[in-house]
Amino acid sequence: QQGLISSAEHTVWKKCGYFSRLVASAPSDNGPTTPLLVININSVFYADKTNINLNGTVADPCGQFAWMIDELETARESNYPAIIVGHVVPIAKKWLDTYLTTYITLLQDYNDVITARFFSHTHMFTFVALTSDDSTA
Repeated sequence: QQGLISSAEHTVWKKCGYFSRLVASAPSDNGPTTPLLVININSVFYADKTNINLNGTVADPCGQFAWMIDELETARESNYPAIIVGHVVPIAKKWLDTYLTTYITLLQDYNDVITARFFSHTHMFTFVALTSDDSTA
């Protein structure tokens, strides 16, 4: 391993800028550690104002949605939680509608697995809550 990510993670990241890592949380009450899947996505693909803007013409840039589904299925089958981290926050004013709708569907389909989502890009401390009707948040 060189740097912060392993060789396997780097291979996936180098392709399209996303990777995942299974980490263990601290044991509680002297119990066993709990695995946690950290899914780092490249949300720049979905942004409405980037130099790689795809204008929603590519249904699944770099196969990232399919990859996320595979990762979340593995987490579900293994009975461990997942968090998603990314850069551009998934809201209508930042993501193209095509991708936001797909992402919200993914969140709904895996709400039993995904325990939190963390994004940046806003350059301020904010909370954004997506509800089931928020495809236009």
